[in-house]
Amino acid sequence: MLQLPGNGDETQSGEFMAEDQIEKISAHWGDEIQKAIDDSTKRLKNRLLRHQFSILRGRRKRLGGFEDRLWERWQNPFNVYELCLYLAQNCGDLFNRSIFPFAVEKKRPRFEAIVRLHGNAALIAGEVLQLMKGGYPRGCSREVTI
Repeated sequence: MLQLPGNGDETQSGEFMAEDQIEKISAHWGDEIQKAIDDSTKRLKNRLLRHQFSILRGRRKRLGGFEDRLWERWQNPFNVYELCLYLAQNCGDLFNRSIFPFAVEKKRPRFEAIVRLHGNAALIAGEVLQLMKGGYPRGCSREVTI
């Protein structure tokens, strides 16, 4: 015999319930709960799809306002960061174009490793800039850690 929640081991009439009775009740309520979940899921999906443009328009408007205020406040540091990134990428590109043929000719694996590290660093620095412009400073610290 199993205990029903809230009723002790007995039904309201004082009889004990057998396990098979409890399983029948569980199966019935389990089906009802599953039907309710399925119905709710369908209604939520339909509602989201029906209202998606107004929902996203409002979200984008709020985010756009936030990003505008963020840009107003941090425009100068963002510009300096982006100029440094531009300079580093162009210096790396010039170095790569002028030295690469000699390094390949002499089979210098360190040079290749440095070129790849520089390229990855430039990529990560660009991603960090975009995260900062979007207002995700914690994402920047994770990106740098990776």
